[in-house]
Amino acid sequence: MPPPIPISAEDSAAYQLEAKFKHLKFQPPCSCSSCLHQYRSPDLLGKLFNYDGHLKPEEVEQLVRSHKRSIDQDRLFIHAALSLYGDTILKKWRRDRSTRDKLLRQVYPEIPLLDTPGVYIAMNGKSAAEDRPKLRQIFLLPYITLEALVEDASRMIGLLVHRATTSLEDWIAFDDIEVQEGWKYGVLTEKSALGCIDLHGANFGILKPFNADRVHRRISYGAPRALLILDAQRHLFGFLRQTVTNIINDESRVREIATVLDASHLGIGDKVARFLSNRQMRHSRRPVFGSVYSEKPFDTPPIFDIDELVSIASDRVAEKQDDIWLLQTDLAYVQECANYHEKIESKANNIGYMISLRAVLQARDWKWIHDECQNVKEEAKKAGVFKKTVVDASPRYERALGYLLLLLEQELKDTQHSLERVMWKSPAFQTHFHFQVFNIENIPLRHRMKILLNDPQNLYHRDRLAWCLFMLTIEPTTNLNLPPNAVNLGNDHHIVLQHLDSYLSSQPHKESQRIDSEMYGILTDLTALERMIDLLNLHRPKFQSLKPEDMPKRHAVWLARVELPADTVLMAADEMDLGPAYTRLLESFPNGRKDEIWLTQRDKAHKMLSLLWAQARDKYQIMLTRVSVPMPFIEPELYAMQQCDCDALKQQLQREKAEIMEHLETVRGDTSGRDLEANLHLHDENSSVAKPSVDTKIKAKTRPEKTLAEKEPSMLQDPKDVDMEYPTILYNLDKSSIAWTVLPLLFPTATDTDTNGTGKTPIAWSEFVQTMRELGFHGSHRGGSVVTFRGDIFVSGELGPRKRSINVHKPHPSTELGLVLVQTIGRRFNRRFGWSLACFRMA
Repeated sequence: MPPPIPISAEDSAAYQLEAKFKHLKFQPPCSCSSCLHQYRSPDLLGKLFNYDGHLKPEEVEQLVRSHKRSIDQDRLFIHAALSLYGDTILKKWRRDRSTRDKLLRQVYPEIPLLDTPGVYIAMNGKSAAEDRPKLRQIFLLPYITLEALVEDASRMIGLLVHRATTSLEDWIAFDDIEVQEGWKYGVLTEKSALGCIDLHGANFGILKPFNADRVHRRISYGAPRALLILDAQRHLFGFLRQTVTNIINDESRVREIATVLDASHLGIGDKVARFLSNRQMRHSRRPVFGSVYSEKPFDTPPIFDIDELVSIASDRVAEKQDDIWLLQTDLAYVQECANYHEKIESKANNIGYMISLRAVLQARDWKWIHDECQNVKEEAKKAGVFKKTVVDASPRYERALGYLLLLLEQELKDTQHSLERVMWKSPAFQTHFHFQVFNIENIPLRHRMKILLNDPQNLYHRDRLAWCLFMLTIEPTTNLNLPPNAVNLGNDHHIVLQHLDSYLSSQPHKESQRIDSEMYGILTDLTALERMIDLLNLHRPKFQSLKPEDMPKRHAVWLARVELPADTVLMAADEMDLGPAYTRLLESFPNGRKDEIWLTQRDKAHKMLSLLWAQARDKYQIMLTRVSVPMPFIEPELYAMQQCDCDALKQQLQREKAEIMEHLETVRGDTSGRDLEANLHLHDENSSVAKPSVDTKIKAKTRPEKTLAEKEPSMLQDPKDVDMEYPTILYNLDKSSIAWTVLPLLFPTATDTDTNGTGKTPIAWSEFVQTMRELGFHGSHRGGSVVTFRGDIFVSGELGPRKRSINVHKPHPSTELGLVLVQTIGRRFNRRFGWSLACFRMA
């Protein structure tokens, strides 16, 4: 065996230098887009995106053990503190704002003042990267801000409880998303390292050779990114432990807490548990779009939950179906919705389309989404997985997840295009945009027009609201080619939504009024879709994405989605030509006092409305059969567009007419009787001898005044849903309750002569929310204008309480519900729960 070659001092220095700068040569083991979220690509390596060095495998393992040990110790300490002194912690933390402010500044002197620090990176990417040692903790924990924790005491309590009592694994997907901004812009860096670290399953924290499939499915993470996630958790638990220590402020108690070695018997304190369970929805005067993201760090672990997806979709379907029903049966609602849009003189076609076909298309698309959610749920049951998935999920289940994600992404794209068009039309924003027309033969003009920004570089500084809305129209894969200094967060919609909330809350109310009702509705759909996609992205392990050509034509959604042209405006308003029908409807709307003339106008208006929907049905059928969609897949929408001709509506109109005529006869009889009595009295004064030739008797009213529960049923309820003779009393209300004053407005009587709502005060949103609470509901904000009310309530025809829910749109820009909207909510209550005014009685 030859003797070893001696290594000179120069060779040793060269080897050391190469090892020191090995990170500069580090190549990512996989260059796909998914893995480049885990590593730095070679073309990115430079001043802003370079690694801080390189770690050997044994150094990676040692660092993982260190992070894990620190996290486990701090987590046990926090849990023990909540178990032993939870009530004390809650009392001191809730004391007042100044106490919370002082404690946070002591624990974390560099704590950012405002939410959404991710916007700071986009504005100051270069300088932020240069200051990254100072900014590291800020972007490891971007949700830890002074504003968030001081303003709402429940957030810190939620953060302590949910982090201490749930597993680290449950938070991995969330923490990965939270560090994304800092990683993407170069503020957060790690040392390069080979291999990947399991952060899912029994081998949590184990370093393994790189496995592309496991990394793609988020079972494992590339070593640099995994170390960053664990470091974020280490910083968080260290911050929470120090906060608890400062709140308790008693060395003997702190030592007692530190002696606890086992968490299996620990609780969180009764008062703390009640405090979190009783946490109420916070109501803002301004629109709220990103609250679900703002609250997520302080709530239960945001793991994938198919029931939540089904719930969101089913609520949207029910609301859209109610909307179609109201647009065919309620003239006042039709008139109210038409006023949301452009002036009739120039946009009749568009308004006719908006109040008919667009509502149908929205309901259809949400029904498709709901069907795909149910398909995922069925496949999950077959595969034996629910909520939390296992590594070896069935191929059918993973394909179902892929179908749903693709459908949501396509629907989101359509919604973004709708928002873009509405922004361009809006007087509040149209000055920021211009059209570019492309010369392409044989393509309609609307397909050759592209909406572009006038001044993208300065939009953020000139008009923050316009910037937020425009960022939401950007698709994740879109390359905008914006100037280098332009603030661009188009791929991070959850940050934009949070920043939008923060901006609106800091501005006068008139700033939020620039978002009109139509735009508000589109933003509400967009936030629901973003939330559903966000939930799917939390799925562990991650499933493979699909393309439209991968879709089976097994039912309406994929048959239509694959066969129809790739055009988000397939049914353009001008091509539908519903303007003339809408104009005739507009001219026939009834107004004034409810009498014979009003009834004639009403009948004519319903006839015109029926003709509008008949034309919409024909247009819908023609457009889909033209591209060979079979009739069985078109018929559900055609059926939904026939409610203006249903027997139930005809019976309702007949009943309404009979009640109005009876009321008119009573009023006119009373009036003529009073006139006759007055004439007789005048005759007696002129002649003490004269007597009337006929003994006229005025029938005295002997019937007692009806109570709230005994008043006649609403003109807006379906006759098949309510027993007219023997109404069921469902609720006994206290005379002092808010509901007592709100319910008569929700369920007006057929003889209400005030058809325009003049002289009546609209309902404040806060009064409506209080009424819903008194009836057994609790509200949760879904994002945008939607508030979902859920509860165990009494339903007509049922013996006991039943779980029910309903979506209601919070009014904007007004903070009050107008009478027309109030009455349509009452009609929806009747349709969903069988409620009428006769169901309520004063206790």
